[in-house]
Amino acid sequence: MSQIDHLRIHPDAFTRMHNLRFIKFYYPEYFLGEYNGSLLLQHGLNSLNGELRYFHWEGSPLKSLPSNFSPENLVELILPESNIEELWDGNQSLVNLKVMDLRRCKNLTKLPSLMRCRSLEVLWVRGCKSLVELPCMTHLRFLRCELDFSGCVNIKKFPEVPTHIKRLILSCTAIEEVPSSIECLKKLTFLDLRGTKIGNLPSSILKLDALEVIDLSCCRNIASFPYVPENIKNLYLADTAIEVVHLSSITRLAGLVQLSLKNCKMLK
Repeated sequence: MSQIDHLRIHPDAFTRMHNLRFIKFYYPEYFLGEYNGSLLLQHGLNSLNGELRYFHWEGSPLKSLPSNFSPENLVELILPESNIEELWDGNQSLVNLKVMDLRRCKNLTKLPSLMRCRSLEVLWVRGCKSLVELPCMTHLRFLRCELDFSGCVNIKKFPEVPTHIKRLILSCTAIEEVPSSIECLKKLTFLDLRGTKIGNLPSSILKLDALEVIDLSCCRNIASFPYVPENIKNLYLADTAIEVVHLSSITRLAGLVQLSLKNCKMLK
């Protein structure tokens, strides 16, 4: 597409392509954010073949997928930096879907239910600024071990994620509280809560023996040194409102390698 100045697509462009399995519109990586051409699609698409397996459209102008599209055969849905607002209505059968990439879809307001999406391995939604909630993901046993929801600035509720998750990135979200149920994430090693609105961590986090890194930088509501597991290696508390660090809070952290209190202006 980097070689195309302007391309106009008719709403019925794919209607008669009954054997269509693969659609891919993409930009070479070095053109991202620099491409000045346009792909015109003024009235959306009227239809997509239900046999479609792979749908990849970077910067897609679509606001939603066609209402008559049945995604039960879809394996990969890749729509980064698109204008998508909502994928589809209802609880669709997504038994074959393995990859859902919706990074930086700034107009996306919600994700579809993933209850019938048990094969999902990759879910990317970071930078979706209009997303206000996340569906339950506890049943997704094949989901990759890292989940990144950073930059989803309107997400207020801590997500329900599978217990096998090792890295959970929630920086720059509007999350206000970490639930006590976090103790179920027994394999969690990395927790990033930078720039969130939380005021403290629940005592149940002490049960996470695998947890090695906690980042609470720029959490302005953190006013006291948090209780964290003794095995923590890296604890980032820069730009918080912490006033006092007691010696006992440090000496109990026998495995601590790095502690950051940079720019804690309230520290006495």
